Amino acid sequence: MILGLLTETKTADNFARHRECVVNLPSPEMWQKVEKLAPLTGKNPVPDLKAKQFHYEPRKFEAAGLTPLASEIVKPMRTEECPVQMEARVTALHQLAGDRLEELGAGVGAEVEVVRVHVASDFILKDSYIDPTKWSPLIYNFRHYFQLADEDLGKTFRAET
Repeated sequence: MILGLLTETKTADNFARHRECVVNLPSPEMWQKVEKLAPLTGKNPVPDLKAKQFHYEPRKFEAAGLTPLASEIVKPMRTEECPVQMEARVTALHQLAGDRLEELGAGVGAEVEVVRVHVASDFILKDSYIDPTKWSPLIYNFRHYFQLADEDLGKTFRAET
Protein backbone atom coordinates (compact mmCIF):
# COMPACT_ATOMS: atom_id res chain seq x y z
CA MET A 1 0.00 0.00 0.00
CA ILE A 2 1.23 3.53 -0.68
CA LEU A 3 0.35 6.35 1.71
CA GLY A 4 0.96 9.97 0.74
CA LEU A 5 1.40 12.75 3.28
CA LEU A 6 3.01 16.10 3.82
CA THR A 7 6.56 16.04 5.17
CA GLU A 8 5.79 18.37 8.10
CA THR A 9 3.18 16.07 9.65
CA LYS A 10 3.55 14.08 12.84
CA THR A 11 2.75 10.95 10.82
CA ALA A 12 5.79 11.57 8.60
CA ASP A 13 7.92 11.99 11.74
CA ASN A 14 6.51 8.75 13.16
CA PHE A 15 7.12 6.83 9.92
CA ALA A 16 10.75 7.93 9.85
CA ARG A 17 11.26 7.02 13.51
CA HIS A 18 9.12 3.91 14.14
CA ARG A 19 8.46 2.47 10.67
CA GLU A 20 5.08 1.05 11.76
CA CYS A 21 1.48 2.15 11.43
CA VAL A 22 -2.15 1.06 11.52
CA VAL A 23 -4.51 1.90 8.68
CA ASN A 24 -8.01 2.02 10.15
CA LEU A 25 -10.90 1.91 7.67
CA PRO A 26 -13.97 3.57 9.16
CA SER A 27 -17.55 2.85 8.19
CA PRO A 28 -19.76 5.60 6.71
CA GLU A 29 -21.53 6.13 10.05
CA MET A 30 -18.21 7.25 11.52
CA TRP A 31 -17.77 10.31 9.29
CA GLN A 32 -18.46 12.80 12.10
CA LYS A 33 -15.81 11.21 14.33
CA VAL A 34 -13.36 11.29 11.43
CA GLU A 35 -14.19 14.96 10.93
CA LYS A 36 -13.46 15.62 14.62
CA LEU A 37 -9.95 14.30 13.94
CA ALA A 38 -9.47 16.46 10.84
CA PRO A 39 -8.27 19.71 12.53
CA LEU A 40 -6.08 17.90 15.08
CA THR A 41 -2.35 17.27 14.94
CA GLY A 42 0.02 15.48 17.26
CA LYS A 43 2.84 17.80 16.23
CA ASN A 44 3.81 20.42 18.81
CA PRO A 45 4.42 23.15 17.96
CA VAL A 46 1.98 23.14 15.07
CA PRO A 47 3.91 23.87 11.84
CA ASP A 48 3.37 27.40 10.49
CA LEU A 49 1.82 25.93 7.36
CA LYS A 50 -0.97 24.33 9.44
CA ALA A 51 -1.30 26.81 12.33
CA LYS A 52 -4.32 28.67 10.93
CA GLN A 53 -6.53 25.58 10.65
CA PHE A 54 -5.08 22.95 13.00
CA HIS A 55 -4.40 22.69 16.70
CA TYR A 56 -2.27 20.40 18.81
CA GLU A 57 -4.06 17.53 20.52
CA PRO A 58 -2.01 14.79 22.22
CA ARG A 59 -5.10 12.62 22.95
CA LYS A 60 -6.73 12.36 19.54
CA PHE A 61 -8.62 9.13 20.27
CA GLU A 62 -10.39 10.70 23.24
CA ALA A 63 -10.98 14.00 21.44
CA ALA A 64 -12.83 12.18 18.65
CA GLY A 65 -14.71 9.82 20.97
CA LEU A 66 -12.79 6.77 19.72
CA THR A 67 -11.32 3.84 21.61
CA PRO A 68 -7.63 2.84 21.26
CA LEU A 69 -7.05 -0.89 20.94
CA ALA A 70 -3.68 -2.64 21.22
CA SER A 71 -2.30 -4.03 17.99
CA GLU A 72 -1.00 -7.58 17.79
CA ILE A 73 2.18 -7.08 15.75
CA VAL A 74 2.97 -3.34 15.52
CA LYS A 75 3.27 -0.73 18.26
CA PRO A 76 0.70 1.88 17.08
CA MET A 77 -2.83 1.43 18.37
CA ARG A 78 -5.83 0.39 16.32
CA THR A 79 -9.23 2.09 16.49
CA GLU A 80 -11.76 -0.27 18.04
CA GLU A 81 -14.77 1.31 16.29
CA CYS A 82 -13.30 0.80 12.80
CA PRO A 83 -14.59 -2.43 11.26
CA VAL A 84 -11.34 -2.95 9.29
CA GLN A 85 -7.88 -2.34 10.76
CA MET A 86 -4.60 -3.11 9.00
CA GLU A 87 -1.35 -3.33 10.93
CA ALA A 88 1.57 -2.43 8.69
CA ARG A 89 5.31 -1.84 8.52
CA VAL A 90 6.88 0.98 6.52
CA THR A 91 9.21 -0.59 3.96
CA ALA A 92 10.33 2.58 2.15
CA LEU A 93 9.92 6.36 2.25
CA HIS A 94 10.08 8.39 -0.98
CA GLN A 95 10.40 12.16 -1.22
CA LEU A 96 7.70 13.51 -3.53
CA ALA A 97 8.12 16.56 -5.74
CA GLY A 98 5.89 18.97 -7.61
CA ASP A 99 5.09 22.67 -7.68
CA ARG A 100 1.93 22.43 -5.59
CA LEU A 101 3.62 20.08 -3.15
CA GLU A 102 6.49 22.53 -2.73
CA GLU A 103 3.96 25.24 -1.77
CA LEU A 104 2.65 22.90 0.94
CA GLY A 105 6.11 22.12 2.32
CA ALA A 106 6.97 18.92 0.36
CA GLY A 107 5.63 15.42 0.64
CA VAL A 108 6.55 11.84 1.28
CA GLY A 109 5.21 8.60 -0.13
CA ALA A 110 5.32 5.72 2.34
CA GLU A 111 5.33 2.16 1.05
CA VAL A 112 3.80 -0.04 3.73
CA GLU A 113 3.47 -3.80 3.96
CA VAL A 114 0.28 -4.98 5.67
CA VAL A 115 1.24 -7.64 8.20
CA ARG A 116 -2.10 -8.27 9.96
CA VAL A 117 -5.70 -7.50 9.03
CA HIS A 118 -8.58 -7.34 11.51
CA VAL A 119 -12.15 -7.40 10.17
CA ALA A 120 -15.41 -7.18 12.12
CA SER A 121 -16.86 -10.69 12.38
CA ASP A 122 -20.20 -9.73 10.82
CA PHE A 123 -18.35 -8.89 7.56
CA ILE A 124 -16.67 -12.30 7.27
CA LEU A 125 -17.94 -14.76 4.69
CA LYS A 126 -16.79 -18.40 4.52
CA ASP A 127 -14.08 -17.85 7.18
CA SER A 128 -11.65 -15.96 4.94
CA TYR A 129 -13.54 -13.54 2.68
CA ILE A 130 -15.03 -10.13 3.29
CA ASP A 131 -18.69 -10.01 2.31
CA PRO A 132 -18.91 -7.08 -0.15
CA THR A 133 -22.67 -6.79 0.42
CA LYS A 134 -22.09 -5.96 4.11
CA TRP A 135 -18.87 -3.89 4.14
CA SER A 136 -18.97 -0.33 2.89
CA PRO A 137 -15.96 1.90 3.61
CA LEU A 138 -16.16 5.61 4.29
CA ILE A 139 -15.05 7.41 1.11
CA TYR A 140 -13.41 10.86 1.27
CA ASN A 141 -13.84 12.42 -2.16
CA PHE A 142 -12.91 16.04 -2.87
CA ARG A 143 -13.38 17.08 0.77
CA HIS A 144 -16.77 15.38 1.10
CA TYR A 145 -17.69 12.11 2.81
CA PHE A 146 -19.53 9.38 0.90
CA GLN A 147 -20.42 5.73 1.14
CA LEU A 148 -20.68 3.10 -1.55
CA ALA A 149 -24.03 2.80 -3.31
CA ASP A 150 -26.09 -0.29 -2.52
CA GLU A 151 -26.24 -1.30 -6.16
CA ASP A 152 -23.95 -4.19 -7.09
CA LEU A 153 -22.73 -3.58 -10.64
CA GLY A 154 -21.19 -7.02 -11.05
CA LYS A 155 -18.07 -8.95 -10.13
CA THR A 156 -14.79 -9.83 -11.75
CA PHE A 157 -14.24 -13.26 -13.30
CA ARG A 158 -11.80 -14.02 -10.45
CA ALA A 159 -14.33 -13.49 -7.64
CA GLU A 160 -14.74 -16.58 -5.49
CA THR A 161 -17.87 -15.44 -3.67
